[in-house]
Amino acid sequence: MKGNLITEGERAVLDNSAEKAITVLREMLDDLRVRPLSIPAQVLERRADRSEGKHLGNLLDEGEMLGDANAAALELKAAVAKLAEQAIERRIEALEAKSRTTRSEAQELQEFQRLMRQKAGRKIAPGGTSSG
Repeated sequence: MKGNLITEGERAVLDNSAEKAITVLREMLDDLRVRPLSIPAQVLERRADRSEGKHLGNLLDEGEMLGDANAAALELKAAVAKLAEQAIERRIEALEAKSRTTRSEAQELQEFQRLMRQKAGRKIAPGGTSSG
């Protein structure tokens, strides 16, 4: 697997999330960047002593997708993009909820505008067509 499976923008969104699953994903992506895999089972070996090891083992047992490194990379990229989208959505919702009860600070307004631009940019597919 290649070390740069996700874009810097996707990584930045993941970096801003404190969810346990995303924390584990960030750690795995960092590890893959530093120590690329020869075979998918190495992910399980590296995580065997951690709580997510069992879940990763179940994924490896399903095996179809992981037999093809390109398919696995595409699947991971799609999953990361979806997680990034969800993280943006949750942060937008949190900023909106806060703005209903208190006055937003300039930094929060800028963040809200940036996230809305990111969200809008994700909805336009190459060629100018809507992707969602």
